[in-house]
Amino acid sequence: MTKDDDSLVRYFEVVSQFPIERVVAGLSLSERFNQIAQNYRSYQKQVDAGLASWMHGDPYQIADWVTLFSPIEYDAWCEIRGYGAPLWPQLPVGKFFVDFGNPVAKIALECDGKEFHDPIKDRERDATLATMGWRVFRVTGAECYQTRVMDDPADHFGDDYEDYMEQYDAKTIVPVIREMKRILQEHRQ
Repeated sequence: MTKDDDSLVRYFEVVSQFPIERVVAGLSLSERFNQIAQNYRSYQKQVDAGLASWMHGDPYQIADWVTLFSPIEYDAWCEIRGYGAPLWPQLPVGKFFVDFGNPVAKIALECDGKEFHDPIKDRERDATLATMGWRVFRVTGAECYQTRVMDDPADHFGDDYEDYMEQYDAKTIVPVIREMKRILQEHRQ
């Protein structure tokens, strides 16, 4: 056996010890979150064994995210993926699940729709996460939506480019994703 063969055998031994079960929309909310948490625990064991990475891994092995996302989360996810930011959906952090997070950089993105947004509870939650070393970025559902419906800034060149970019940055989640991407790049070095 070659060294590559040994590595492959080791990989399959570890992965089979820490299986990840596919999470789909048909599960109850409780079952879904329990399975997502279990999958992330298994994934962490793969990371600990040197077989996976939070900075380069595939979040789709944890769950079928597109079928599970709310419309707001889907809009944010499209932007996150477009920027290549290694954020993991519904990441368990302590007693919470953050909408998107990275445990290496300890950053989280919360997408707040009006019906689920409680500023007092959000501040308490953010304070608890901060004591754990996490930095939380919050965006509104409207900002997620505007990211999808506004024209791509590349389509606005000429005299109105500066004005449009200012409006685009003010109304979308793009500046937040850029900042998170900058933080993530610092942790890759």
